[in-house]
Amino acid sequence: MSICASSSAIVVGTVSGYHLLKIDSYSRIRDLIPSGTWTKSLDFRVGYYTAHIEYYPNSHYISLRLIIDIGNYILNHKRGQVQFSLLDKSGKPVPGRTETITTDLPDTNRQRFTFSAHLPQREDWEQWVLLNGDCFTIRCDFTLMEAPSATTPVQLDLAAPAPAPPSDLHRHLGALLLGGEGADVTFHVGQESFHAHRCVLASRSLVFKAEFFGAMTMKEGSPQGQARGAAVPVDGVEAQAFGAFLHFVYTDALPDISHEEETWMAQHLLVLADRYDMERLKLICQGKLRNRIDVSSVATTLALAEQHHCHGLKEACLDFLELPGNLRTVVSTHGFDHLATSCPAVLREIIAKLAAL
Repeated sequence: MSICASSSAIVVGTVSGYHLLKIDSYSRIRDLIPSGTWTKSLDFRVGYYTAHIEYYPNSHYISLRLIIDIGNYILNHKRGQVQFSLLDKSGKPVPGRTETITTDLPDTNRQRFTFSAHLPQREDWEQWVLLNGDCFTIRCDFTLMEAPSATTPVQLDLAAPAPAPPSDLHRHLGALLLGGEGADVTFHVGQESFHAHRCVLASRSLVFKAEFFGAMTMKEGSPQGQARGAAVPVDGVEAQAFGAFLHFVYTDALPDISHEEETWMAQHLLVLADRYDMERLKLICQGKLRNRIDVSSVATTLALAEQHHCHGLKEACLDFLELPGNLRTVVSTHGFDHLATSCPAVLREIIAKLAAL
C-alpha cells in the first residue's frame, strides 16, 4: 500500500536585530544640545535598509526616534515593532524603563519610517543617570514583519528516519579540556597551570603546530622543541584570559563573560589571537571592541589595533576621537599615556586627521 503525505506552513518573514546607543557625559550633552533639537547615532543596517537613532536630551521626556530609510528598495514589510530599553550596568533592562512601539507600515511611496518613544520624565531620569556615573545605554530592538505566506508543500516520507541532532563536538572537546585526560603539555601562566593536548592545539593553530611538531629528529623520529609533557611558560598574559583562550581553541566559542569584563577580555584575547594566529578569534575580538569604544577604552584599544594590525578597528577608534570633546577627555586617561609611549606614530595620524577637519 502506498501512502502519500505532504505538508505546508504559513510563515511570516521577519528582519530582527538591535542597536546599542551609549550616552557618555549625559550632563554635558544636555547642556550643548538646545531644546527641541537632537543628535544621532551612527548608521546601522535593518535588513536591506539603513537606520539611525535620534536622541533628544532636552524635552520634558527623554525622546528617542528610530529612523529607517527605505532608499531605492521596495518595502515588503507590513508591520514594525521597536522596543527602547534602558540598560543597567550589567546590560539588563531596567524595570519600568522600556517602551514598545508597534505600527502597521502602509504601502506608500514614503522613503522613511519613524518609530518614536518617550522614556520616563526628565527629573526621574536625571536622578538615575547621575547615580550611574552620568552615562547610560539604550538598547533598540527592532523587528520588521512581512505579510503571511505559505511555503511550498513538502512531500513527506513517512519511513524517513528522525533528523540527526545538532553537532555536540564542542561540548565533548570542552569536557576533554576540563578533565585533562591524556593531556601532554602544561602551560604556566603566572601562578596558574593549564593542561592541554598538543594535537588539539596544533589542529587549531599553525603556531602551535610549528611549536610542537615543526621539526622531526632524524634519529628518533619524534618532535623537537617541546617534549611530551613539557611545561611551557607563557609570558605577558593574564591567566584568566589564557583560560578563556584555551576554551575557544577547544570549543570555537567564548566562555560566559560578564558585561563589565567584556572589553578587558576582548583586549587580552586579541593579543593571544594574534600571537597564535587564530584569525577567527581575532575578528570576533575586533567586533566586540568596536562596539565597546568609549572614552575609557579607546586609547588602549587603538594601541592594540596598531600593534596587531587591525586596520578596521584602528579607523573606528580614530573616528571616535574626531568627535567633539572626545579627544580632550581621552588625553587625561592613563590609556592615552600608554598610547603616546608605545605608538607615537598614531599620535601623528590623530593630529593629521584633526588638522584636516
